[in-house]
Parts: sequence; structure tokens; C-alpha cells
Amino acid sequence: MLTLLMGCAGSQTHLRILESGGDIRTELSDTDEYDYKVYIKNTIDFGWDGGDEKDRLNAVQMMFKDSCRSVDVLEQTPIHRGEYGIGKEAITWVMKVKCTR
Repeated sequence: MLTLLMGCAGSQTHLRILESGGDIRTELSDTDEYDYKVYIKNTIDFGWDGGDEKDRLNAVQMMFKDSCRSVDVLEQTPIHRGEYGIGKEAITWVMKVKCTR
């Protein structure tokens, strides 16, 4: 089972799991400067660390790869939300995303 879970890390299936668990959320932008706001919590899973910029950027690219010719993250802003029970700082990253169609 662990091998199966590790095999889906970084996949569309894994992104859907993170979305359904509330670790990733997407909204349409309310301005013309960018197209979407993506909220990513700094949770850790098999092969995934929402606190790692590389993992966040890869997730955004994968999320919009079918609907955008190119995807640019214009800004990443951390929102500090206290601490998890294990003492790790809880952060939600707000990413402003521009999609070229």
C-alpha cells in the first residue's frame, strides 16, 4: 500500500487527494493582473512538501497544464496561521497565477 501511495505522489491523482483534503484550493482572480489564486498549505505527505517552493511550483504547473499553454506564478505570499500540534509552523501559501491560453 505504501508503494502505491508513493507512486501517486506528484501526479494528478495526488493533486486531487490534496484538493479534497483542503491542502490545495484554487479560486478565480478578482483582477486582470492574474487569472487564479492557488492556496497551498505547508503539509507534508509521501513525496510532497507544501512548504517546498519546488513542490508548490510543480503542483501549479500540473494543475493548469491542460488549460494553459504556459503558467507563470507572479507572486507567492505566506500566511502564517500558528502551529500544527507537532510544533511545526502552519503556513498557507497564496500563489497568484497567470495563465497564457
